[in-house]
Amino acid sequence: MKHIKLLMLSGLVVCGGLSAQTLTSVTIGTNLNGPVFFVDGNGYTSNQSFQWPVGSKHIVQFLLSVNASGSPTNYQSASFDNIRYVFGGWTEPNGLLAPASLQDLTITADSSLKSLIANVTVLYHVQISFGASIANSNCGGAPTDPSLQVGLVYGIVYFDGACVANTTDYYLTAGVHTLNAFPYPGWVFYGWNVNGNPSTLFISTFNVSSPAIITPQFSIAKRLQLVTNPMGLTLLVDRSPIQTPPTGSSTTNGSCAPDFTRLPPGPPYGFLPLCIGQFDFLPGSKHQMGANTPQMDQAGNYWVFTGFSNGQGQNSTYTADYNTNAPDNVVANFNPGVHTSIFTAQPGLKLQIDGQTILSPFNVIWGVGETHQVTAPAQQTDSHGRAWVFSKWSNDGTAAQTITVPASGLALTANYTVLAQAQVTSNPAGLTFTIDGNTCSTPCVLNKGTGSQVLVTIPASVPSTSTARFDFVSWSDGNTAVSRKVDVSQDTLTLAANYQTSYLLSTSSYPANSAGFKTSPASPDGFYASGTPVTITATPNSGFKFLRWEGDLAGPFATGTLTMIGPHAVIADLSSVPFIPTAGIQTAAGPTPDGSVGLGSIIAIYGQSLAPAFQVGPSNPLAQAIGDVTVDVNGQFLPLLFVSPDQIAAQVPWELVSGDYTLKVHSLGQPDVTGTFTVSREAPAIFTLPNTSTDQPLALALHQDGTVVTAASPARRNEVISIYGTGFGPYDRQIPDGFPAPATPAYSVVDPVTVTFGSVAVKPDATIAATGMVGMTIVKVKITA
Repeated sequence: MKHIKLLMLSGLVVCGGLSAQTLTSVTIGTNLNGPVFFVDGNGYTSNQSFQWPVGSKHIVQFLLSVNASGSPTNYQSASFDNIRYVFGGWTEPNGLLAPASLQDLTITADSSLKSLIANVTVLYHVQISFGASIANSNCGGAPTDPSLQVGLVYGIVYFDGACVANTTDYYLTAGVHTLNAFPYPGWVFYGWNVNGNPSTLFISTFNVSSPAIITPQFSIAKRLQLVTNPMGLTLLVDRSPIQTPPTGSSTTNGSCAPDFTRLPPGPPYGFLPLCIGQFDFLPGSKHQMGANTPQMDQAGNYWVFTGFSNGQGQNSTYTADYNTNAPDNVVANFNPGVHTSIFTAQPGLKLQIDGQTILSPFNVIWGVGETHQVTAPAQQTDSHGRAWVFSKWSNDGTAAQTITVPASGLALTANYTVLAQAQVTSNPAGLTFTIDGNTCSTPCVLNKGTGSQVLVTIPASVPSTSTARFDFVSWSDGNTAVSRKVDVSQDTLTLAANYQTSYLLSTSSYPANSAGFKTSPASPDGFYASGTPVTITATPNSGFKFLRWEGDLAGPFATGTLTMIGPHAVIADLSSVPFIPTAGIQTAAGPTPDGSVGLGSIIAIYGQSLAPAFQVGPSNPLAQAIGDVTVDVNGQFLPLLFVSPDQIAAQVPWELVSGDYTLKVHSLGQPDVTGTFTVSREAPAIFTLPNTSTDQPLALALHQDGTVVTAASPARRNEVISIYGTGFGPYDRQIPDGFPAPATPAYSVVDPVTVTFGSVAVKPDATIAATGMVGMTIVKVKITA
């Protein structure tokens, strides 16, 4: 037990001693990833953080490479020596290192030493490669004489301004470098090959960011010699103007006039260009060929290009062939040029020359002997809208003719005659008029022969919107006809159709059709000229009372005034009042032939606002008031069956005598309303049912079993039917007003009754009051042979 305690105590002493030792942290690395550095013999390629005991010793190294012969270098080689890292010393923020330029350092861990960074510069291997065949070339004066060249030399390269004639290796920092290639005569440079990737780009700068092998691409050239006939004129090669050899110059035996204008930028000293008119092209390449035409020589003579000796013409494509041993000699031929003027006697007109429309005058240099097509349009319009008709050419040729250019030059004039003109406009513009049967939108321009007449027809009104339109007022010359003939004179005639804006006045009533309207001044369609004051009066229809205006009028008076400065809409608000129309009082079974109603009959009073709602009164006896509605004649109240807003059913008192009467309907809260009617001793009317088979209604009749007689259930022979009606006159005994007829005894109609079936007149079996009903009569008749 004591032994275990001693071991534990020993361990605590050891641990306590270790924990008392202080550690410090330090970061060691390089300013860029990639180079190898060593710490205590271990290599690293990225920055590392170490925990060291304070006071401990450590070795930090940036090792340099040795070359193939074993000699030391000043760099660290990587990627098969395509990348070199050049050591530039150590950086320690607190200045604890002395000296800091040593590759190998022994350092003591200290809390003040926080970082140690090696400063490294990267160099990339860049090779300018000419290939093995020209290893003996040089830059001595950049000779153009092949006898001065050593080996098979295509050309030279300038890299960052230094001549390079052999394959050369560079170790370069990252960044942009300048490249220029200069092929020797007979050769052509056609691009760079970078790391095995050919390119046709003639790059003059190269951004170094990795190892690279750059190869200038040279090819033996196809020689082209250009001359002109006559000599010394200018041609276009790939859209650039070039000079050709002047008269008497020679390009043989190296004796020629050099063309310094076509040297590439920054050529080396002694590098001579090709001769004037000479080109070295890459075999298979294509080039655009042409000539400035016309052009003037040094003597002031004009020349017009006609074509190349190889059969090609202006802006043709020349393809350099692969036969580099034989140069191409191409002659550009020109004809003498002379001044040509083609124009119209009247300025501003157009002509067609060789299929193109040209504004007169047309001045050009044409070649002697050339042929051209000139055409004068039969009729055309100038910039002022005047029409001109062709009359003749100055050479008396036809309107379309082919002309040959003479050596003395050419001047040709087209003569035209102006047509008389009429201009028809409108206010506002843009209206559609009809002129001689053809429509046009104003302003319309007419060109006619002097003394012509044109028929102009215009609309009397032109809609603008649904509530606005333009109405014709008059022509500018005072004429007010919408169709007229106009004489066209030599001078320009301008006629303007003046329109005024009219606006719609819309009138309506609420409820619909409850009022009529009168406007002053009157309008047949509700449109008024802008600015017109209009007085509007609303006249209530029967059964309505005017309340107020809404819309563009306001106020409680039925007459108002507004000015038509735009579309207007007015609404008359009305309220319903009790009303009985003429002939609004008739037998409940329908109107009788003379319009009268019989004594004791049931009548219908038709109208408006007669009662607040539909309400049925008691049936035995009938009431003289239903709700707050009563009907009286000469101070006598009528028995009522029912009342409603538009109909009241009542019984005519038996006590009345034949004659004309006025009844009065009284509804609480409404003004009384009256209506007239005529009473006769008898004015029979039969109640009817709708008839779906014909337009004639069916009489309301019952079979003996009490069912209704219809088209589907017609009356049968020898059957007694009961026909219901009213207004048959007095019974043999008086029935009190408003009381239904009792079952017994029967109450018979006093006056004789005849029933006519077609042409057959039959006396009914009985004509009696309908049991349990008020004012109703039954006619019983037997259907016989």
